[in-house]
Amino acid sequence: MLSRLRANSSLPVPSELNVNQLAGLWRDTWWVWTVFCMVTLVLGVFVGWFFYLLLFCLPVPFAYFAFNRYDAQGREKADL
Repeated sequence: MLSRLRANSSLPVPSELNVNQLAGLWRDTWWVWTVFCMVTLVLGVFVGWFFYLLLFCLPVPFAYFAFNRYDAQGREKADL
């Protein structure tokens, strides 16, 4: 029964999960994310400690853009 559910489901099984999307986004935009981190650190030093909390939030938009804009091979999706 489980194999029938997986055959009809569009969700990937854990053995098929691929993180090439993350590598593709990092390859194309590493400098942007580095600037985000540096600005966050500078704001944390000069303005207040609460800016350090942004460092824990940055992986969320990174993963969002990676999985929405890159395919399983790490190439940018052409249909955008």
